[in-house]
Amino acid sequence: MASKWKRKKGLEPDKDVVAVDTTELSPLGHCLLEQFAAGASGPSIQKLALAATKTFGESPADLIDLASLGNFGRNPGNCAEQLTTRYCKSEAGNLPRPYLLEVPVRVRSNVDCAVSVVTKDVAIYLPHDWFAWVVSDHISEDATEVLTGLSGLQKFWSEHNKSDPKLKGNPISKQKMEKYVPFVVHGDGGAFQRNDSINVLSMRSLLSAANVGLSQFLLFSIPKACVNKSDDIEEDTMHHIWRALAWSFEALFRGVHPVADHQGVVFALSGDGVTAHILANCCFDFVMKPGWVGGQDVKMKALFHRVLQQYEELCIASENRIGRLQPSNFCNPKNKFGQFPSMSGIKARHLRYLVPCFREICDHEKDERKPYTVHRWSCLHHMEIVYQCLEKASLHLDPGARRRIASSMDLCLQHYTKCCKLCMQEGFLQWNITHKHHLSCHLAAQAQYLNPKFVSTYTGETMVGYMASLGHACLNGTPPHLVPEKVCWRFRLGMWLKLLGQDFAEDEA
Repeated sequence: MASKWKRKKGLEPDKDVVAVDTTELSPLGHCLLEQFAAGASGPSIQKLALAATKTFGESPADLIDLASLGNFGRNPGNCAEQLTTRYCKSEAGNLPRPYLLEVPVRVRSNVDCAVSVVTKDVAIYLPHDWFAWVVSDHISEDATEVLTGLSGLQKFWSEHNKSDPKLKGNPISKQKMEKYVPFVVHGDGGAFQRNDSINVLSMRSLLSAANVGLSQFLLFSIPKACVNKSDDIEEDTMHHIWRALAWSFEALFRGVHPVADHQGVVFALSGDGVTAHILANCCFDFVMKPGWVGGQDVKMKALFHRVLQQYEELCIASENRIGRLQPSNFCNPKNKFGQFPSMSGIKARHLRYLVPCFREICDHEKDERKPYTVHRWSCLHHMEIVYQCLEKASLHLDPGARRRIASSMDLCLQHYTKCCKLCMQEGFLQWNITHKHHLSCHLAAQAQYLNPKFVSTYTGETMVGYMASLGHACLNGTPPHLVPEKVCWRFRLGMWLKLLGQDFAEDEA
C-alpha cells in the first residue's frame, strides 16, 4: 500500500516574512527574544519592549520593532504570530526549517468534543538537516568544533573497543570509522499540562562540549493527545514520523541529502535506573517503620536534617542537592503500606548525589546482628562504587574500572534481592524487582565498551523539560497537532540566539 504521508509543500521561506537582521540585536532585544524562544508569551515581550522604549528614550531598532508588535499592544493576540513570522522564521544563520509531514492525528471537535482521526501537518526536524547546518559555513569553525567535537573523532575511534556489540553488523565498521560522528538519540515524555504529556526526541554529538541548550538538537516534540495508535500502520501517527526520521538518518550515514523514499523502523524507550528504588526503600525504613524516635513527621524532618548534614560533610555542590524531602517523594501518603516505595519528583542527578548521603546514614544505622541493615548498606555502597568509576573515567574506561563496575553492579543487585526477601518475610511491600534491574545489568555491560555517563539520559531529560515548558507556552488555545510547528519555530530562534551570544573561540580556549 502506498504511504499517505508526504512532505508539506511550502516549506520554503514564507513570502510574507518580514526580513529582520537578528545579527544586530541589542542586548535587551536579544534577552527578550531568548525569553520568547524559551516560552514567554508574545504580549509580555511586547510590553517589556514598549516599557524600555518609553523609559530610555531613543532605542535600538530591534526594541522599537518589538514594541510595535500587535499594533503597539492594542491587539495582543497578534504578538506571538508576528514574533514567529519576523524572528523565528528569519533566515539569519540559515538554521534548518521544520519539516512538515501529513500524518494521521487525533483531533477533538470543538462542537461535540468527539475525537476523530484526520490527516494533519505535523512539524519535525530531520537529523541530516541539523548535521548539514552544523558543519556548514553558516557558523564558525569554532562553533562547529564545540557542537560536534570533530577534532576528537580519531582519538575516540582508536580507543573504542571494536568488539562493542553496537558495531557488530554495523555498516560503519567496514568504512573509515574516524569519519563518523557518534550521536546519542534520546526520547522521553514530559508533562506539559494537567491531562496531557509531550513526547520529545532529540540528538547530540557524543563528543560535544556544549551545554544542553546548544548540544541537543530537537527532532520532534509532539503532544500525546494527538498521537493515534493503530494496528493499521497507515493510521498510526508515530509510524510515519519514525519512518521519516529513519530515512533522514540513513541519508546522514550516506553523507548525501536524500533523493529517495524512506523505510520505517521503530525505536524503543527504556526506563530509569534502580537507584530510585534503593533510596525510596531507605526513606521508607527510616520514616514509616519503627526504629527512630517520634512520629512520622518528626522522623521525616530528622531524615532530611541528616541528609543536609551529609551534603556538608561530603562537600556536595549546591546544584546537586535537593531542596526538600517529603513522604510523597517515596511513597503514596494515602496508602503507605499498600504499595511498593519508589522515588518520584526528584531529578536523576539529585538522586545520584543522595546515594553517598544515604550510604553514610545507613552505615550509622548498620547492625551486624541484623542482616537487613547490612544488605541495605551494601546496596548503596556498591552503587556508589559504580558512580565513582563512571565519573572518574573519560569516554573509555580502563580494564580495572570495567571490572569494578561489573562486579559492583552485580553485588548491588544481589544485596537488593536479599533486602526484598527479608522484607517480604516480615510482611512489608518493599524492594520490588522490576524491569529496571535488567537495564542496570545492561549499563554494566555497556561500560565494557563506552562510559555510560556520556550517553546518560540526564542531558536528554533536561531537554525534555525545556520542550515541555515550551510546548505548554505554545498551547494558548492551539489544537495539539499544531503545537509541534510552534515549538519547532521557537526552538529554531532560541538556537540561533544562543549561537549569537556565545564566544566559541573563548570557550574552546
